[in-house]
Amino acid sequence: MTALTLLPSPLSGSLRAPPSKSYTHRGAVIGHLSRAPFELRGPLSSEDTQATLAGLRALGSSIQEQKERWVFEGARPHRGSRTRVVRCASSGTTFRFLLSVAALGPNPVRFEGNSDLARRPVGQLLEALEARGAHAHRPPKGRSLPVTIDGAIRPGLFEVSGAESSQFLSSLLLVAPVLPSSSILRITSPLVSRPYVDATLAALVRQGVQVRVGTNEWEVRSPEGYVRRSFEVTGDASSAAFLWTAAAVGEGAVEVNGIDARWPQADLAILDLLARAGATVRRRHGGIRVESADHLPFQFDFTDCPDLLPLGGVLASFSRRGTSTLRGAAHAALKESDRAAATEALARHLGARTQRTHRGLLVTPGALPRSLRSLPSGDHRIIMASAVAALGLREPSRIRSADAVAKSYPGFWEALRALGAVARP
Repeated sequence: MTALTLLPSPLSGSLRAPPSKSYTHRGAVIGHLSRAPFELRGPLSSEDTQATLAGLRALGSSIQEQKERWVFEGARPHRGSRTRVVRCASSGTTFRFLLSVAALGPNPVRFEGNSDLARRPVGQLLEALEARGAHAHRPPKGRSLPVTIDGAIRPGLFEVSGAESSQFLSSLLLVAPVLPSSSILRITSPLVSRPYVDATLAALVRQGVQVRVGTNEWEVRSPEGYVRRSFEVTGDASSAAFLWTAAAVGEGAVEVNGIDARWPQADLAILDLLARAGATVRRRHGGIRVESADHLPFQFDFTDCPDLLPLGGVLASFSRRGTSTLRGAAHAALKESDRAAATEALARHLGARTQRTHRGLLVTPGALPRSLRSLPSGDHRIIMASAVAALGLREPSRIRSADAVAKSYPGFWEALRALGAVARP
């Protein structure tokens, strides 16, 4: 993997957000399940979304990747007893979403992925699928991959935990509209990352699916299926969060356009977090601008937005006084890396003192280092958070594994350069 030297500098300017990774995944699965010509407009092409495309092709979809759109020409039925293979690389969304898609058919599908993905939980989703007729051939205890699943699942009552990942519920919601009759999906524990489920529901409703929403259950009425034949991907708040936070940390001002607030996105919570940390947030027609202001300590709950935890650690480390409390992100330990531990390590690299208590992670700022030696992590969000921190220091920092950002935000370094940063090999 490559390394970059990043020079401290305030970011200034405006740009358009890249397409949403979350909605690209959801739109691609809908395109496959539509079983008719379908157009996904403005998708994000990244390592994760390409893994989903490859997986859908393995499951029978014919997909043409054209400029600023992907065209689905209808999925071919999975005939014969040959086992198809879905290679997920490191994409947890690909793995979890396509497990339910694979369980729609009677023939076996084998899921493979890298060692990091093999450590991410999926057992409770498999149990929910097995309870409705699927059969899963599981790996040795303590691993999630490789796993082979065949079916087919029946409509009815699906019960699944929401404590480890919202993707279990989203996976079931995506396939429920194509089952032969209505289904009820019920969570058996408090749901983390709820806005991601809201995003799935918004995509379903946009495509003509009828969903009755209860307190802890959702009824998807079938067999309407997916009615509309196109889906347009909005701009990505998750990617924009790093640019906005860089403006706040590095005494800059950045405006990001192209994020449609009508589409739920968990990481729009960054705007509340930045305001609590003393930044100025201005919502303007078509864009959102963040300017640096006071660096204040804060308390924030990351239960619904665990991907923001590394940025929370950076903001807390740059506070000029007082201890910040980062709560509700225990499930961040189940991401591509243990992001809870990585966030704590990053804060310590930035001179802060940290303590884990029943309230969460406490971060007390100390003397910032002159430069940052980035963590030995291949986690794309830890690398981008390290870059955000480096922009606010006094001397150049060396960022390792810089190309890992291709997992979710391939244009990250180009975006920083466009806003005035200097990043060089």
